[in-house]
Amino acid sequence: MITQSIGKEKVDFTNIDLASLSGQKFYGMKGIGCLIKKESIVIEPLIHGGKSTTVYRSGTPATPLIASISKALRLAYEDLDKKNEHIKEVHDYLMDKLSDLDVSINSNSYCINNVVNFSLKNIKSETMLHALELDDIYVSTQTACSTGNYSKAVYSITHNKDKASRSIRVSISYLTTKEEIDIFIESLKKNIDKLNIR
Repeated sequence: MITQSIGKEKVDFTNIDLASLSGQKFYGMKGIGCLIKKESIVIEPLIHGGKSTTVYRSGTPATPLIASISKALRLAYEDLDKKNEHIKEVHDYLMDKLSDLDVSINSNSYCINNVVNFSLKNIKSETMLHALELDDIYVSTQTACSTGNYSKAVYSITHNKDKASRSIRVSISYLTTKEEIDIFIESLKKNIDKLNIR
């Protein structure tokens, strides 16, 4: 999934025909994305009715948004190795803290360190999401940009709808601190104790 990797990992485009990226995934502005294609690939425009600066889409390009995604991407790759070292450290710290709680870790060694996914034992993820919001902590219950009653990604790994319906996705960036992880774990533990159904 190129969209989830860009700005977080070094991506080799050698054997990729088409790649899409979204600016908001690497601190760019919402509303701008990018499609990279090999010259030999022919695509049919979805929006017709004129030509501005490209044959692929009619209308006037959003120049400020285009400039913003370019700048955001350049910034994302500055000191990437150093950023990823910090993310790995925070990721491992979070995983260690979660191991002391009554949760089931869904993330494995193939996952990037920017995301940790785990399932609650007796609490629906939506219930926990709203409880954490009261402490100004915001997590996700779904696979990125999807809707439904359970995480499709967790289900594809575990083949367990109950576990997929109780999953929490935590995102980590190079700006995330261990102190913030401590605050999250404290709130999570408090709410597990409060909401747990025995």
